[in-house]
Amino acid sequence: MDRDAIHARLKKAAGQVMAVDRMLDEERDTAIMLEQLNAAKSALMKVGEMLLEESVSSRLDALGASETEKEKTATEIRRLFAMS
Repeated sequence: MDRDAIHARLKKAAGQVMAVDRMLDEERDTAIMLEQLNAAKSALMKVGEMLLEESVSSRLDALGASETEKEKTATEIRRLFAMS
């Protein structure tokens, strides 16, 4: 698992949420705050996708799945996350 990439995404999302908190106090434009919230949501969804892919991949390894089967599964996970 690429923990560094996950930590980086989590820190980015946290920074975006804190920015919205400051913007709220500064009475900034709602559209800008919503853009930041959407970016934070996207970062968190990507973290979820990464965690799920890693979990499923390790389970497929334990079952002796082929690289092709693992890639098909990873592609399906990415597709499902893109729908949400």
